[in-house]
Amino acid sequence: MVERLGRAPYNRGMVEHIRLGAFVLESPISSGGMGTVWRARHELTDAPVAVKVIAGANAQDPLYLDGFEREVRAVARMQHPRIIRVYDFGLVDSAAERSSDGELPRRSPWLAMELAERGSLAQLPGVGDWETLKAVLFDILDALAHSHARGIVHRDLKPGNVLLTESAHGVHCKLTDFGISHASGRSISTREVFASSAGTPWYMAPEQVESRWRDYGPWTDLYALGCVAYQLASGQTPFTGESVVRVARQQLFDRPPPLVPGLAAPAGFVAWVDRLLVKEIPFRFR
Repeated sequence: MVERLGRAPYNRGMVEHIRLGAFVLESPISSGGMGTVWRARHELTDAPVAVKVIAGANAQDPLYLDGFEREVRAVARMQHPRIIRVYDFGLVDSAAERSSDGELPRRSPWLAMELAERGSLAQLPGVGDWETLKAVLFDILDALAHSHARGIVHRDLKPGNVLLTESAHGVHCKLTDFGISHASGRSISTREVFASSAGTPWYMAPEQVESRWRDYGPWTDLYALGCVAYQLASGQTPFTGESVVRVARQQLFDRPPPLVPGLAAPAGFVAWVDRLLVKEIPFRFR
């Protein structure tokens, strides 16, 4: 139970009467490489949801559309309390395009999912203490265990894809955005090979930086978890190069600086993170 995590504001302006399927968009929450996430509500039940829309040029890019379709397929297969639930999906129609003054182009894909009221880990200044950090890591590990058991490697684990939700049992983390996930144990298309280096360099395992998609597995996500754990414990990612290319090279060739936690972590924590961040797959946790 992540009791000490703070509330992250996300409201950035209101819109009116933009309908996508059974949902009415209310305000944008965030924007990213795959599009924009909106706060919305189910028109009949008034239940709050989040709606993710791929808009602009990305909506016409086959690679982004493939990523969106993989997200829908991957998350639809998973029902777990530490993974964001998906409710519905579709394409923007002409009425929604007109209502949004063209901000949502027709035939842009959208995805309705569980709303995380408290934002993401990326919006927090830190976790504060060991009990909170441990709870965050356990929640992420629970989600990854469920995903990996179903042959799904997330491939973009980072603080921005760890959302915070609140219930009667407290605040918990939930994993989201399987848009570039890689289904292990099956054939892979040429288009997927071209997209297989997608990810966020500060959290990418060496095999991912080099697009060695045949080597992807649970250990790929565990490397990213090591980067996240390092950052949450120390306040910065293991590698902080001045450019994306520099960070990618560091992931391939450099050892991270020794982890010095800014909180009272137990014996063994630093060694655990170090093993997550081993370059060679056989020496990483499986």
